[in-house]
Amino acid sequence: MENQPDIAAYDNDVAKWQEQISSAVKRSLCEGHYEAFYDFHHGIEDLSHGLACAIPRIRSQMAVFFPPPPLKVSKVNWVQFSYWSRYGNGDGVEEECSTWGEYGWQCIKQCPECRAASINHPPAE
Repeated sequence: MENQPDIAAYDNDVAKWQEQISSAVKRSLCEGHYEAFYDFHHGIEDLSHGLACAIPRIRSQMAVFFPPPPLKVSKVNWVQFSYWSRYGNGDGVEEECSTWGEYGWQCIKQCPECRAASINHPPAE
């Protein structure tokens, strides 16, 4: 029974990462491209499990690439994430998401709706 809190904390961490990354991607792409993002939907759970065990530096980097609301995954985020995963900077977690950066970047480049969805607007004063 003494491992129960650790398991619960781990499960909560996995759910937190899955929600943060999923919501960031969803609010940063048009509905059609979000739904068609097979590699993302197929790999988000495994990535979230990897992040629950990752070192703080990796977790911090992922929080920048896939920011909390109201921020979005911008073109710069997708490009930087693409290079980050391509060059193996994620201590193993990037294996689950190696195609995501290129997909997001191409969607923003080719789709006006994705381009508009990915723009971070300054907060209203």
